Amino acid sequence: MFNLVIDDPDSFEFDVALGYERLESTDPDPESTSLSIARADARARCSVFFHADRLSPRLVQRSLEIIHKPLSSPLVSMGEDPLSPVSLTSLCRDQLVLALRLFQSQSFLVFPWERRQEGRGRAYLARAAHQAGAPAPYVLRGRQITRFLEFARNLQAFHVDRNLYRCIRRDPAGSGVLKDDPTGAKFFKRVARLMIATDLFEQANEAHALSGEMRLMWLVIAAEALFTDDDKSELSYRLATRIAFLNGAGVADVKGHWEIVRSMYEARSKLMHGTAYVGKPSNRLPGLVGDAGFIEPTPERLLAFNNLVRASILYFIALQDSERSDVLEILDHAVFDPSGVARLRRMANEYWGLTGREDEILCSGRWPA
Repeated sequence: MFNLVIDDPDSFEFDVALGYERLESTDPDPESTSLSIARADARARCSVFFHADRLSPRLVQRSLEIIHKPLSSPLVSMGEDPLSPVSLTSLCRDQLVLALRLFQSQSFLVFPWERRQEGRGRAYLARAAHQAGAPAPYVLRGRQITRFLEFARNLQAFHVDRNLYRCIRRDPAGSGVLKDDPTGAKFFKRVARLMIATDLFEQANEAHALSGEMRLMWLVIAAEALFTDDDKSELSYRLATRIAFLNGAGVADVKGHWEIVRSMYEARSKLMHGTAYVGKPSNRLPGLVGDAGFIEPTPERLLAFNNLVRASILYFIALQDSERSDVLEILDHAVFDPSGVARLRRMANEYWGLTGREDEILCSGRWPA
């Protein structure tokens, strides 16, 4: 892991949501298509260690080590864990990294151990891309670690839904999990767009694998998954308006967010339609055109938009019990009736346990600790 700073002690216990995760088959028939999955409330606990190795004054590398503990009832059968250690540690890594990315906006890089040399090179390139020097590190210190673990626990139900979503979408036998189950359609109506947006958000944050242009495209599509509906008229205007009012703490915030989203959408459209060369910067594309005249988002512009998508995902996780169409309607009418957005914000803050301090709020696309 690169660009992540964590205070001592540099280890903690992390709970992993196993619900609906595929288990090792006990069917002796090698051609069997039966699927065994973990119960929705199944959990596992892993010990997570961050071993520090500072490469330079401005670049920190940490080796992430995950040690899983024996699974407990109802998962254990005949004294053997039905989930392989590799699968469990991989699931822990995935849920840990996503929780870190959603908890704070600052970016960090994650590479498999065997690709750590490549990771160093990519980390130095990412640092060089920032004209002002190294990107600010992702920091977990003091109470932030406690807040992060509380936040991660609140993500457990979301991880369970994501396990089920991935099982159905990606496992060859997964389509049978909710087959002929009337709750299946309701499940996908509730989570599909949120899961799609989260997948795209994760892909956009694998910065070592994507150019800035591709990150911009994935993030705009993620925003569309969250905020658009069947009405495609004035799409960029309504997308920018909905994101801005949900994440803006005041008039200046709303205006700034609106301009970021609108310019990002226009830049994405040019990339999609092969018109990435625009000649020279313009007021409609601030921070999105390079010296050569091509669409080339600055790291700062990408981080600002990434932060809006991140905070919006947190809102929609918290608002899953509300009808999505009702949420979008409230955002559409926010310019005339801000009380609806205030109500959504209160609901989200209660979900994430942020009712005790005024500065711990989701608006402005931030998560102060």
